[in-house]
Amino acid sequence: MKPLIETGRRVLAGLVLAAGLTLVAPGVALADWARATSPHFEVYGEGPHDRLKAYVERLEVYDALLRSYHAVDPNQPAPPRLKIYLVHGTPLLHVVVPTLGAQVSGFYHAGPNDTYAMAIANPESEYVLRHEYAHHFMMQTFPAAYPAWLVEGYAEYFSTAEVTTDRVRYGVPGIRGANLADLQWVPFDRLLTVRPFELGTFREQAAYYAEAWIITHYFMSDAGRRSQLDAYLRQIGQGVEPVQAMETATGMSVARLQQTVLAYSRGSVPVYTVPAASFGRPEVTVEDLSPGEDALLLEDQRVTDGVSRADAAGELDRVRRLAAPFPDDPFARRALARAETTLGDLAVGQTLLNGLLAATPADAEVLRLLAANRVKAAKADDADRAALLHEARGYLVRALDAAPDDYRTLYAIGRLRRTAADFPTNNDIRVLHSALVLAPQVGQIRLDTAAAYLARGGGAIAADLLQPLANSPHEGAEVERARAMLAAIRAGSPVPEETPADDGE
Repeated sequence: MKPLIETGRRVLAGLVLAAGLTLVAPGVALADWARATSPHFEVYGEGPHDRLKAYVERLEVYDALLRSYHAVDPNQPAPPRLKIYLVHGTPLLHVVVPTLGAQVSGFYHAGPNDTYAMAIANPESEYVLRHEYAHHFMMQTFPAAYPAWLVEGYAEYFSTAEVTTDRVRYGVPGIRGANLADLQWVPFDRLLTVRPFELGTFREQAAYYAEAWIITHYFMSDAGRRSQLDAYLRQIGQGVEPVQAMETATGMSVARLQQTVLAYSRGSVPVYTVPAASFGRPEVTVEDLSPGEDALLLEDQRVTDGVSRADAAGELDRVRRLAAPFPDDPFARRALARAETTLGDLAVGQTLLNGLLAATPADAEVLRLLAANRVKAAKADDADRAALLHEARGYLVRALDAAPDDYRTLYAIGRLRRTAADFPTNNDIRVLHSALVLAPQVGQIRLDTAAAYLARGGGAIAADLLQPLANSPHEGAEVERARAMLAAIRAGSPVPEETPADDGE
């Protein structure tokens, strides 16, 4: 899994494009989109409503499996819905990420502006989407400094679940079971201490995922072994070296553990079956999109994620062209306002946003865009900088009143204060930490929150916050920065400066 144009985004899988899918060139208007909404998902798809509804029902049952397995309190507040786009071909993935490889089935993105997944609508990508959702669920529900092998093993353990209208089967070997028999195993003393992309060959990486799956299966299939896993994780959290922690927790050498897990893999590996009815029937509603949303859905997501300076002019032209036929469509106007604010004419963007706000005064997204518009104006106007930033903060406070649990607003408030002479105050840290609690999977928020604590002498807290990101099995700029910051904190050295991102501004 390699990063694409932006940290926080991960490729789902290198699967070959299925034959017979409709191909649509990037930048053209799309058609026949619908939105399915359920308690935990907001899924956009093309095609018949009943097919989209069935897909989302399976996702909800999968989510219920995870919550049931971990005995998550059903009365606790539901996390924000995860947005998912299901498309009929790689070219539609390229609308959002033009640099995506030709054989990739999708990606997952967790960033300061949005968290979502995108996948080709075929059975293979449904499996990979379950893998990525397990990552999302793990970090959203139980954020901690997990070792890389367990992060991937956990996702593999649940991603092979078979969800039908009658039953759910999990613990299923799937392709990883076949890999165990076909590939030479990575020694456990190495498996416990490296991340998959640090291995030299594709076959070693495939063996890593298969072994991560089977060792996770081994620990999770027995109450006594689950206690050993808990003991191991406690020691990892205390900074004990991984091999030593495993040997202490299990009472055996890692070589002996590998022999034990190998024997386990060759035996009757348990598969568990749960009646689907035990999870209840999820409520899913499906609706068609407005014409403007239908045309601009994916282009707006691309602009939301961030467009490089090199691509800014072309993307702005596309959004202007696609929005032109829909001057009265609120979504099209908001998409155009976002593009003008981030890539084009600030005054045009502000006028569009003011009109939208007059119609919907409590629209948190419009209020955040108005704040972004004023921040960008402040960068170009030293004379009115203070007044423009004050105006931006006012919009963000209103956005927070409209949607108190939106991490994007809290993070924007925290970032707005970064240039203040007294940053970070206790309140600044509280705001950033609140954003992190709501979106623990967003690496940039974790980095900025840790940096704020560090600036106030909270090195121990900063180190604790950085560990989950530094331990990530996925490569990328955010992970490497977390590792560099953590190493500096432990060594008592100055923390390296952050490299500014090319955000198109």
